[in-house]
Amino acid sequence: MERSLFFLAALVLLTSSIPAKDALAGEKRIKTPGSCPTGIAFDGKNLWVADHKSDVIYEISPDDGKVVSSFPAPANRPAGVAVDPAAKTLFVSDLGEKRIYLIDMESQIVVHSFESPVENPAGLAWDGKALYVSDSREDKIHSIDARDGTTINTIPAPSENVTGLAFDGKYLWAADRVEDEIYMIDQRDGEVINIVKSPGKYPFGIAFSGQNLLVADYQSDDITLVDVEKLYKEKVVKWDGKKYRVEFFNELNNYGPDQLVSGDIYIAVPQSLDSQNLLEEVVFEPSGYATVKDQFGQSFAHYSYKDATAGEFKKAVMKTAVELFNVRYFIDPEKTGKLSDIPKGMKIYLEDGDKYLINDSFIKSSVKEAVGDEKSPYWIVRKIYNHVIKKMGYDLSGGWNAAPTVLKRGSGSCSEYTFVMISMLRAAGIPARYAGSIVVRGDDASWDDVYHRWVEVYLPNYGWIPVDSQKGDKPTPAKRAKGFGELDNKLLITTLSGGGSKFLEWTYNSNVFYQCKGRCKVSIESIAEWEPYIQ
Repeated sequence: MERSLFFLAALVLLTSSIPAKDALAGEKRIKTPGSCPTGIAFDGKNLWVADHKSDVIYEISPDDGKVVSSFPAPANRPAGVAVDPAAKTLFVSDLGEKRIYLIDMESQIVVHSFESPVENPAGLAWDGKALYVSDSREDKIHSIDARDGTTINTIPAPSENVTGLAFDGKYLWAADRVEDEIYMIDQRDGEVINIVKSPGKYPFGIAFSGQNLLVADYQSDDITLVDVEKLYKEKVVKWDGKKYRVEFFNELNNYGPDQLVSGDIYIAVPQSLDSQNLLEEVVFEPSGYATVKDQFGQSFAHYSYKDATAGEFKKAVMKTAVELFNVRYFIDPEKTGKLSDIPKGMKIYLEDGDKYLINDSFIKSSVKEAVGDEKSPYWIVRKIYNHVIKKMGYDLSGGWNAAPTVLKRGSGSCSEYTFVMISMLRAAGIPARYAGSIVVRGDDASWDDVYHRWVEVYLPNYGWIPVDSQKGDKPTPAKRAKGFGELDNKLLITTLSGGGSKFLEWTYNSNVFYQCKGRCKVSIESIAEWEPYIQ
């Protein structure tokens, strides 16, 4: 299906009655006339608000919330509200009667009603052809015939507590009042594309006006405007910064009985990124190291040792202070360009490697199965992401096998998920690399000796975007979406690599090489220690 129309353009076509200057533009909140607002809808001029306590439907001005008109709700527990501006029809769902009512907007008379196809019809949205209804206790959203409630299609709900629904002209949106999140959904299959943090703790009704998402909060009794176009322009949202001191060390221990002829320790040098801000200079101990870079531009502190005798331990330490953020990339699928828009400089991230084997017949057939004839870089990545989640399960069984072996086996570690994703992405023409990190485990004073890695994909007009199929291997669309374009504030990225690094080989964070003359029992230990940052 063609995805080339930008959703705002579609919205203008759908609702041609909206004024050229959006009456709801700008950041603001307006109070609702009732104390328990549920569903809301925008008709191109005014807002329609259902109130659960007063059992009244209000028509209000978007400028100041002033009541233009009001009338009794058709039943005692009004919830969802939607508008068909072409037919001048207001749809209202009722939780008590479990019915959906069609109301003439001019006379405000109920002209028709039918039984809801879901038990708890909490949210309604109209897309110009069909009516969408959500169930606040069910994990599905139905698109129905607005004449009699016949179900046309059913998609999975993004989460377990969906209340409000809205349509922006291209995509469906759903609010979850427990997760305090609002989801942008592909209404064909229920896939969550973007997630917006709710401006309040009890979002119920949502609506769209131009570039603004309107959110009615059941507790604070107001409607807040969220500028979606601003989110698209900023591309990345960060929140909940947490500050830490971290010490990462790598030890090369020779227990003998003979000596090591040479030993080399490489520790990756972290840098400030969207998800992390270095608060202090990165320090390495002891002194006497060299700084080197591999073919991917990753920097390392390099310690070189000679003639380590039995019982001699060599230790290298990296210290820094960092602020880590929750990060979410807000992506418009229609703005990610074409495969031909990928810069030629990304060629290094399309090359094959021992862990990828992109020309393997099973990898090629898997890409064909996942991608089909899709041409959009964004949707190619999403389809491969979903394929890996569908075909694999997490299993920390040891070993870093090549991508075809892992995919056939159907399970793997975070590293093996990464190898499979990169293999399939590169085979499909999408530049991909991996990010390696040390992780805050549990509380803020903790240690990590397991670490984590995931994929970054290059999307035209956006650059590098994190994609973690192991994190996204979850049961609901919303939780799966959190592996795509989102990072937690517990990850210090040390390594960005294409794989097969000159100094790291296929590992991350650090690496050790050594040579032994005779018999040597060698152990290599690495660990990260975290503590809260205090200046």
